[in-house]
Amino acid sequence: MRVVVVYKQQTDYTRQVEDFMADFKRLTSHDLEVINRDIATANEFVHTPWAREKELSEKSARLREVDRLIAEAEKNGQQDEQNVDSEEEQEM
Repeated sequence: MRVVVVYKQQTDYTRQVEDFMADFKRLTSHDLEVINRDIATANEFVHTPWAREKELSEKSARLREVDRLIAEAEKNGQQDEQNVDSEEEQEM
């Protein structure tokens, strides 16, 4: 489970939030993830291991597609070279 504290630092309730985080660590031995509300991005809120896994899977799929296109282009290039060679032979 992911527990995140989102708050704006240097406000009236900052001390209460920091006291809570200290108590949480003392009781559970776990740190809380802190996101500064002023500079937080959408990615910080939705980042989960599953989101990361999906992102990597999509990148892998794109790389496989690029590899396939390169192999296809190389194959077509070799066929073109063979066609040029056979045309040259016919001209002789």
